[in-house]
Amino acid sequence: MDAINDSSQLLPLTAAQEGMWFAQKFSSPDSIFNLAESIEIHGPIDPVLFEGALRQAGSEAETVRVRFIEQSDGPRQLISPVLNTTFPFIDVSSEPDPRATAETWMMAELTRPVDLLTGQYWVCALFKAAPDHYFWYHRSHHIVMDGFTGGLFARRVAQIYSALAEGRSPEEATFGPLVLLLEEETSYRGSERFARDRQYWLKHFADRPAALCLADQRRQNVGGLLRQTTHLSAESVKALRATAQASGASLPQIMIAAAAAYLYRMTGVEDLVIGLPVAARPKGGLRRVLNLGHTIGHALEAETGYRRLLHGEAVAWGMIAATNIALSVGRTDSVTAGRIADAVLSLGRLPEVNVSPRKILTRLQSDKKTQNGVVHFILPREIGKVEVASDVPESAIINAVEELRRLSRGGWVWGKTGKG
Repeated sequence: MDAINDSSQLLPLTAAQEGMWFAQKFSSPDSIFNLAESIEIHGPIDPVLFEGALRQAGSEAETVRVRFIEQSDGPRQLISPVLNTTFPFIDVSSEPDPRATAETWMMAELTRPVDLLTGQYWVCALFKAAPDHYFWYHRSHHIVMDGFTGGLFARRVAQIYSALAEGRSPEEATFGPLVLLLEEETSYRGSERFARDRQYWLKHFADRPAALCLADQRRQNVGGLLRQTTHLSAESVKALRATAQASGASLPQIMIAAAAAYLYRMTGVEDLVIGLPVAARPKGGLRRVLNLGHTIGHALEAETGYRRLLHGEAVAWGMIAATNIALSVGRTDSVTAGRIADAVLSLGRLPEVNVSPRKILTRLQSDKKTQNGVVHFILPREIGKVEVASDVPESAIINAVEELRRLSRGGWVWGKTGKG
């Protein structure tokens, strides 16, 4: 209670959090704003060590220790100094269908509305289906964690658990403080860039069409979890991928286009605006790890006419090129470089890269991270840690692209991959 009474410890909500706060306030009481995943683990797990990993990760990540209060001038958040929660360990191995029993528990927990003032925003549970088969249930309210953050948190728990199981100290945590996010958002929203961005979108949607609805009448807002899952056949997926490849688009882009085509078929309306959730991390520190590989990846896409390489394929090559550059300028070591290259190449064979390194240099001048003719690269230092480099010599870029050309034809690369 002392923490709540100390106004110096109260923080404002981010714009995204405020949107989530008011969305829940105006929704029906049974509306669900939860995100969850079930991670299936094949192999033995020590429940005590696993709980220790969860607690350490929870002590590192402020977002899972956030609490909300409501004041006369609006909601505020504060960070609890300690992680005050329990992590159920549930043994379902004696059940006739352990998986179904665990999933029934998970679905009941997931679909339980969370009160923003008194509810539990973050929940984890470990299920034992067999001595070498477990399920980790990980759920959070969307106001404290999104899908990207959830993935980072799950990876950190795995890192800590592996270290504890091997009897060593975990690597240093990389989660930043919540106040950094708030400072960066405040800086952006008070900048000229925000004013330009706002004016651009206001102008762009000044003549937007009326909202489209497929329902024939308005119905009372209802909450709960409404979901229907359909599995596409292998032939359909293959056809969609072929269409994406032929049009120089990604599979998600093709699915969005298909949804737009369906809406047109059902309504006959040609001018459609489709809202899509996207990551909105406007400043460097929060986007660096996401931008790894994009600098040269974008140049590869442009140089090949946006047709020979899918976006993901170009970024994959870009990640290897950035790693090669980092190795050549002393930003990383050969072991880390090998791990990154092996991880990328293990996902499948990538298309051949047959481009001129000099033309890639020219394309880089059009990259959004190029300022006053200086190309800013996102380079890996360690697994999960990157930095911005503006002192990369042209020779390192040329050599990296040459390495991509050689590697895509079956040449040598660092690490265990060896021959492509």
